[in-house]
Amino acid sequence: MLFWIFVFLLARQSGLTQGHPNLLARAPTEASCDCTVNSCRTLFDIVWGCLATIFACTWVALHQNVPDPKLGWFLLLLRKLRMMLVTIIAPEVIVGFAARQLVSARWISKEFNVSKTPGFFCNIGGFMSEEGHPVSRMKQLPAYISGIKKINMADIEDKSKGDTLSKGVAIAQGLWFVTQCLARVSQHLPLTELEVATLAFAVLSVIIRLLWFHKPLNVQQPIVVGRSEVDLIHFKKKTSPH
Repeated sequence: MLFWIFVFLLARQSGLTQGHPNLLARAPTEASCDCTVNSCRTLFDIVWGCLATIFACTWVALHQNVPDPKLGWFLLLLRKLRMMLVTIIAPEVIVGFAARQLVSARWISKEFNVSKTPGFFCNIGGFMSEEGHPVSRMKQLPAYISGIKKINMADIEDKSKGDTLSKGVAIAQGLWFVTQCLARVSQHLPLTELEVATLAFAVLSVIIRLLWFHKPLNVQQPIVVGRSEVDLIHFKKKTSPH
């Protein structure tokens, strides 16, 4: 809700709309209009560009946790739609959630000498014990860290539906929309309220993507890891007070 309050105040007080309450209604509906090539935009151009960016910021940018294998495709779709709705209503919640996962992944990386990708993979429930239970809690990790280290990074990356290039392009897409809006402001060209809201979405989307850059995307099946009591005893001795 804080996000939408910010967008409302920005659209109303920043002067980007140059005193017009609804520039979207004044947008030309045909390609031929009495204006320059740089400033002439049709209603379809504005709406399509904004909706495509909002979709990329909410649907494509989401990095969900590993779902229950028993869930069917319909429940998986509802699960993602619910998360998409949360992102639209309160995107700052997703930013906080992504930041929390990044902090946790860094802690795992430092504590157990692994990269951030296995740390994220643990946070999303990507590792599963031989008994069929997810290995996602901090107190579980010491007993499974040897098995996790034996897993190749290629196996984890193979589970992800996005690579470095695709994530980089997605970030560039959000930055491109932000650049376009800033260019119009610098040229004293108006922005519609829809574009102001989309601009805020694009900025938050770039932040979310950067926080989740090392997080595997849309993993559907976990990786089974074995348990080691030796590691658990060693970790307890290491962390116990002397």
